[in-house]
Amino acid sequence: MTDVFRDMYEAERRQSGLLGVAVFLLRANIEVPYKAALAHSDRWFGSPNGSGRRDRNIPRKGRLFESAILDIRYSLRSLRKRPLYTVVAVLTLGLGIGAATSMFSVIDGVLLKQLPYREPGQLVTAWISRPEWGQHMNFRDDQYRLWRENNTLFQDVAIYNASQWGQGTLTGTERPERVSLGTATASVLSVLGVSPSLGRWFLPREEGTEPGGAAPVAVVSFEFWTRIFGADPDVLGQTIVLDGIGRTIVGVLPEGFRLRWLTESPLGTREVASKEVWLPFGQSYDCIGCGSSMYQSIGRLKPGVTIDQALAETQTIVASTADSDDATVRLVPREEDETRGLDSPLLLLLAATGLLLLIACGNIATLSLGEMQGRRQELATRSALGAGSVRIMRQLLTESLLLGLLGGAVGVLVAIAGTRGLLMLAPPIPRIDQVGVNGLALAFAATLGTLAGLVFGTVPSILAARSSIGAALRASGRTGTGRVRRFQRTVVVLEVALAAVLLVTGGLLARSLSRLRAVDPGFAAASLATLHVSLPEGQYATQETHTAFVVEVLQQLEMIPGVQAVTAANSLPFPGTTAGWGVRDEATDPSLHRLRGRLFHVAPGFHEMMGIPLVQGRTFTDADSPNAPSVTVVSEALAHRLWPNEDPVGRRLVYPWTTVTVVGVVGDVRQETLGAPHDLVFYVPFSQFTRADVSFAARTSGDPTHVIPLMRNAVWSLDRDLAITQSGTMASLISRSASDERYRTLLMGVFGVLASVLAGVGVFGVTARAVALRTREMGIRMALGAREAGMVTAILGGSMVTSLLGITVGVFVALWVSRAVSGFLFDVEPSDPLTYALVAASLLILCLLASYLPARRITRVNPIDVLRTE
Repeated sequence: MTDVFRDMYEAERRQSGLLGVAVFLLRANIEVPYKAALAHSDRWFGSPNGSGRRDRNIPRKGRLFESAILDIRYSLRSLRKRPLYTVVAVLTLGLGIGAATSMFSVIDGVLLKQLPYREPGQLVTAWISRPEWGQHMNFRDDQYRLWRENNTLFQDVAIYNASQWGQGTLTGTERPERVSLGTATASVLSVLGVSPSLGRWFLPREEGTEPGGAAPVAVVSFEFWTRIFGADPDVLGQTIVLDGIGRTIVGVLPEGFRLRWLTESPLGTREVASKEVWLPFGQSYDCIGCGSSMYQSIGRLKPGVTIDQALAETQTIVASTADSDDATVRLVPREEDETRGLDSPLLLLLAATGLLLLIACGNIATLSLGEMQGRRQELATRSALGAGSVRIMRQLLTESLLLGLLGGAVGVLVAIAGTRGLLMLAPPIPRIDQVGVNGLALAFAATLGTLAGLVFGTVPSILAARSSIGAALRASGRTGTGRVRRFQRTVVVLEVALAAVLLVTGGLLARSLSRLRAVDPGFAAASLATLHVSLPEGQYATQETHTAFVVEVLQQLEMIPGVQAVTAANSLPFPGTTAGWGVRDEATDPSLHRLRGRLFHVAPGFHEMMGIPLVQGRTFTDADSPNAPSVTVVSEALAHRLWPNEDPVGRRLVYPWTTVTVVGVVGDVRQETLGAPHDLVFYVPFSQFTRADVSFAARTSGDPTHVIPLMRNAVWSLDRDLAITQSGTMASLISRSASDERYRTLLMGVFGVLASVLAGVGVFGVTARAVALRTREMGIRMALGAREAGMVTAILGGSMVTSLLGITVGVFVALWVSRAVSGFLFDVEPSDPLTYALVAASLLILCLLASYLPARRITRVNPIDVLRTE
């Protein structure tokens, strides 16, 4: 202090002369006693460790802010001096945070966002539940009308038909194209609280009270208006030709409008339900008065009305309609109904990314603790200069938080790319087209980064801050404390256990998918090429014209080189999307409950060409002409349900349109998915009961994809105005039916592999640190005659004990967790021993390899160098 005072005195004398020296001495005589008094005061009344406060004039908040800024600056310098550690930590955290943020973005867009309607919480969807038909049956038109006329607790109700059959051919453009159609009542938009962008919606008088009685008007989507009319503001009043019928455009819907976010295409593939053209209820294909449950119902509750109150009233109304004795009404909030069945798989995948992030945090914790072991001299010096344990811990936590925030920033970049990948691979999911990394996702990533910094930084900071100065100075960085080693082993055990849980879950899903793909669909799916067309009502108005067209196309398809056999049906298996009807035996009481049978209209030879086995009786032939008696072929499942232990051939089957005679029984066929139970199916000849929708199939001698263009040309050679909606192979349709299962399995498999790699890196890091700390010991042992193989085995033994403990814990946890995924498994038990054995063996081999690589470094230790250092 004397030297400092002398230097300052000389500097003032040279720069300012006598006046400066006088001012300096006066200031010193005032400041020195004052600061000495403050120092004594802090010693007696200040902090317990006697360090005191630096300046009593600085408020506490200011001191904390200044100290935090200093901690951040020091942390940035410290991280910059250790680039390898910083880069590895940030990238590892970025991977975990990015995966979690990507899944959160999907969940936010699909499950959390409100529907874009006015007060969506008041909207409910009405379903009919029947014991034999399932939980989600639609309303009939008579049920809807009675509901609308007699309800008192709804502001308004509406029905619409946005099903997969809503397709029409648009002509008058450069080339005919297939557009999606929907029909709806005039009350739909008022129920939703949505107004058209241009023009109006339908008026009540434009609805039809019988099929084909609706007015020829249309409301088009914003996208259709932009694509076809170039967003022409004068589009109102213009006419479009759909299926040969001119329709006047009276309105344009808002951009992105959806009545339902997910439906199925005519070939069974799920897609976003963006109908391009809406027509008023009462079109020719609207089944008014036929008893078909094909109309989805929606209502808006009055303010203050609960779902239970509205349910009781609706149940009473529906029960009064015909054939509704065993029908149970279900009212479901619209937001919940849109995403039914999706919350569990999406939350499962989010939980998997959470486990992946925890493993990443464990890796960084062990890496951080290793770095702090190397910084013991620095920390001990700071402690010796007066830094308390809390101060050191705060500094180390600041570094961890900075790493967490940097990892969060990298995670955002990973999430942007990861979300795009998820959307590219994802099967159709409601509102998936609206998913993106938004502000909420950025906040989620920042929160994860902060929490991750606290998770992997807290324990290492406490352990480092509690180390004694003397022990640190004496250790000279050569040995680790018992607490540190125990913590590292504990972290490795948890990492391996979490990796085992993810691998078991992914393994169970993979086994389930393998079993699902091995299911026999009930027909010969190989070498089948398919395409689908819908015949316009204006040009193909009669059964004769339908039948003639199908026959001519089949003749053209038979002439294609490489085609061995052809057939046609209103819908082929996979998708198997066809109407279901109430069926019964003619001899039973009409008032009794009917079974729900799915009706297929097929050409002669359909079953033989598809490879569906004949069990009893016969299939259809050319003799089953329009003038011949009406006949049907039923599936084994339907025959067993209607006529158990009886001969079904010759029995009479009744469904809403007519009565038909059973002439044969064929094997059961999987229709929509491989994992679904066999449907109750009955077939009728296409020539006797035609449909506008026609699917053609051709069995080829080679690759079926080469035949598809020739099949399209064959159809267009007969009618150039027909739009072919989709064409492909039966193998691709079957594969597409398992898209949900494949997506879950793929993501869970990726997460499991990443988790196992991170766990392996954790085992490698801990083993490498143990080898580095025991170099001196091993050198001495080798100098005393120990063999290298024995020392490598000793290192591997300790590492494998830790790994085996982690695998054991993980297997037991997975046995409990697997119950949560049991609903996603097909023909696989949650406790499948093969899956658990494969996962345990794989992790054991991975941990052994991760331990052996650093353990081999012992063989390169020179005992002479170690002894010379000592």
